[in-house]
Amino acid sequence: MQEDIGAVVLDSGERVEAAVLFAPDPVWTAPLMGLLGHKGEPWNWGNLEVLGKPAGVDARFYVLHRNGIPFSNIMTSEVDGVGVLGHVFTRPEDRRKGACDKLMGLQMEHFRAHGGKALFLGTGFESPAYRIYARHGFHGLEENSGYMEYYAATREEFEAAWFAPAATGIEPLTLAQWPILAPLCAGGFQGQVRFARLGMIERSDGDGYILRLLYDERLPVEGKTPGAFLLRSRQSGAPVGFAAVGNHPIWAELRLVDLFCHPDFWDRVGDLLAALPLPSGGHFIAYADAGWTEKERALRGAGFRQTALLARWAPKSPAKRAFIDVAVYEKQG
Repeated sequence: MQEDIGAVVLDSGERVEAAVLFAPDPVWTAPLMGLLGHKGEPWNWGNLEVLGKPAGVDARFYVLHRNGIPFSNIMTSEVDGVGVLGHVFTRPEDRRKGACDKLMGLQMEHFRAHGGKALFLGTGFESPAYRIYARHGFHGLEENSGYMEYYAATREEFEAAWFAPAATGIEPLTLAQWPILAPLCAGGFQGQVRFARLGMIERSDGDGYILRLLYDERLPVEGKTPGAFLLRSRQSGAPVGFAAVGNHPIWAELRLVDLFCHPDFWDRVGDLLAALPLPSGGHFIAYADAGWTEKERALRGAGFRQTALLARWAPKSPAKRAFIDVAVYEKQG
């Protein structure tokens, strides 16, 4: 569905139309994929999933266009006003005319108007795009990080409601939860080693990491147990923990188990780990920041034991002024 949101005068003096396109939208699928298809996978797959059918995600494509041909785009993917911002792209011949900055203003105004709560994104630190996002209210997660956050109220108010104490349930990871993992992935909680198999050794928006996982597991196999599960608040709907298992990215004969959780919910991750397919006879590996007692306790409770310590193995932050030791845990199934 298309909603016209006005006209924009570019710095060149040209007047163009602005619209927000609500997915799914078969009419705009081809023009949007033509504009955004250069990014490759898993992003093309993700765009086609939300454009082609209901996916449980409020996907909105904000575009500047000439007679239905888009040349500048910003996409937001949300659930209940929480999600990620991405696919910010303007065709090269239309750059340096203020298109992105003007479209960003319309998009953020629309986000606030429909009750948006929080958005997260990733870009190059101090890049031109970073400075545009900062002008529109985004802030870096930490020093030297290209990951940014925006809250309609304050971070403290949002997190108090989003991560409030509540009953939880366990469910398989699906595309419908992809955008709302961002607050957990971005949170300033203990633990740099968040999703080792996908390289998430940092605070981030989670966007590309989670979409890559979903893309890799997109072909269902009859009788196969899902390889990723969420611990989810029954009050706010927030993912408050996740666990996943898959082939080690270096040693394919090993299975790598990832586990991350909000500090207030570590006492519930036993059932989350128990949901993972860890068959007998398997050789399982897990990584954790040394001294991360909650994760160590959870892994030991699931039968893992520490077998190595990798000294100064990962940066403590994007500033890379300090490094952490990483503990290696193993389990023979």
